[in-house]
Amino acid sequence: MNETVFDHHINTAVQFEKLFDLLSPMGIDYFFQMEPDTWPVREHWLDKIFFEAVCGNDFWIKGSTFRNAPRRYLHYHGDHINGNALYNARDPEFLTLLRKQIRQGLSRSRPYDLALWDAFARPSEFRRDTLHLYVHVDWMFNYGGKPDNGNDWKPWTPKSINERSPRTFLVHGKNE
Repeated sequence: MNETVFDHHINTAVQFEKLFDLLSPMGIDYFFQMEPDTWPVREHWLDKIFFEAVCGNDFWIKGSTFRNAPRRYLHYHGDHINGNALYNARDPEFLTLLRKQIRQGLSRSRPYDLALWDAFARPSEFRRDTLHLYVHVDWMFNYGGKPDNGNDWKPWTPKSINERSPRTFLVHGKNE
């Protein structure tokens, strides 16, 4: 009898990969992965996502780094874009990379966003040729959960986010 294995990282990575398989035949070019702990902090946030998808330079991923990260996190993961992001669902080179990275990540129970970052994290010819498609943005703010960084963590408010990052439309992260 096969046991069902529940591993959050594996299950979300498989689900994420299958989503791309569904979007391509439907002719969807871009999609925004919006997790339940994402909060609009400005009006017209949906218009902003649409604008970012269809206007400007080409991209594979547009999103935010963990902007409230403790120092121990910054060494390797600091520049990775959280999975809560805008994705290009039509670029064949990106789709090939996505599948390759997710499958490699599955063997290590790696979250899909970190598995994607692994392709860009180390200096290489690939990184030099494609890093411009991995776009850090200020309209999305990945606050993250309450990290283990002592008393420095404070809950965010729309006002505190607006003061720190006035072009932010959406905040991803817990507020307690």
